Amino acid sequence: MNKKRYEPFKEHVKSCIRVIRCLCLFSLIIFSSIPSHPQEHPDWSLPFKLGDSLSTIFAVLGKPMTKTHWETVLSVDWFPDSGVVVWYDTLSMKVYQIGLNCVDSHPFRSYRNDVLRGLKVTDNIEKWKAILGTPSSVTKVSRAKDLTSYEWRTKLYILRVETWANGFSDKNGFHPKGSIASVMFNNSVNNK
Repeated sequence: MNKKRYEPFKEHVKSCIRVIRCLCLFSLIIFSSIPSHPQEHPDWSLPFKLGDSLSTIFAVLGKPMTKTHWETVLSVDWFPDSGVVVWYDTLSMKVYQIGLNCVDSHPFRSYRNDVLRGLKVTDNIEKWKAILGTPSSVTKVSRAKDLTSYEWRTKLYILRVETWANGFSDKNGFHPKGSIASVMFNNSVNNK
């Protein structure tokens, strides 16, 4: 009699497992299409790319200081000595988002090297626009400080650069209007 009682539950579990398998397969298909070869990023200056494996990131940056997991398949690794944060899928272990720190604030350093096309996080937004052209979109962002978000969409990635909307001073020094607050690369396949 107990077997009959649990039969509907058993079928529900089987259907949930099928859905999870489909999602995993979909994830692998999406992430396997992320470009990871230098020739596919001709203007790219970072020593790692979207779609690289986590082992490639570790080889370049060393072990992360902190790992953050949320949900079951998404994770973030923090590399404060290099000013880099990477987001990856724990199923494929492929990087789908890269963040660059733009302000020295213990324990994080700002990213010191070229980002792309000779641009650095220390360059102001006018130089970024001069080199990258007109952004695909510009939006105001309100958080602790007012920011302006500039987004450039390419076939290979989305670049989001946030700038300080107003100049201000804090314990890290003076941040002039238009100076870079954050730089983020996303896989454009996952952000259509």
